[in-house]
Amino acid sequence: SVGDLLKRLQQRTQDLEESFGKTDEILSGLSPALLSADRGMRMIDDRLNNVEERIGDMAGEDRLPDNLYLQFENRFRGSREAIREKLSIYVPYIERSGAGKEDTLILDVGCGRGEWLELIAEKGLYGRGIDSNESMVRFCSDRGLAVSHGDATARLNEEASESLGAVTGFHVVEHLAPAGLADLFAQTLRVLKPGGISIFE
Repeated sequence: SVGDLLKRLQQRTQDLEESFGKTDEILSGLSPALLSADRGMRMIDDRLNNVEERIGDMAGEDRLPDNLYLQFENRFRGSREAIREKLSIYVPYIERSGAGKEDTLILDVGCGRGEWLELIAEKGLYGRGIDSNESMVRFCSDRGLAVSHGDATARLNEEASESLGAVTGFHVVEHLAPAGLADLFAQTLRVLKPGGISIFE
């Protein structure tokens, strides 16, 4: 009947009103959380924009900033103790060559954090290092190592012929273009004393 239909419609309307009321309550409860999430997303977006700007700045540079590269090595190359252990296999070659005395100094190019220089110093051998990264140079200097800042090949150019007992370089050659690598090797051969040794890894 029409009366029953009207009753069902009224009940349905009432159910819908109650449902809408509950939905309003839920949305009201969510509003603070949504506002907080929105603020969080805005903060993340700002940080990403800052990172994108820094990456954009770095894209125009020839290399990573010095302090960032030092952090990169600390995180990914391995601990200084682990690197010293790996490099220790080269000490006997140096000792057999007679390098590392006061008149047969060892020059470590791209000396980085100075693990090799520390290692040879503990064996009573004389060496010094050079690195183009100022953060690395400060890191080594703080540990009492004889390290200077500059370009390896340019430094070798300044050395007298047959003046060094050894030239070493660990994880340097892969950073050089072929022409630069050839120049580095040519200068290395020039500065080594007869019987001197070069080690590049």
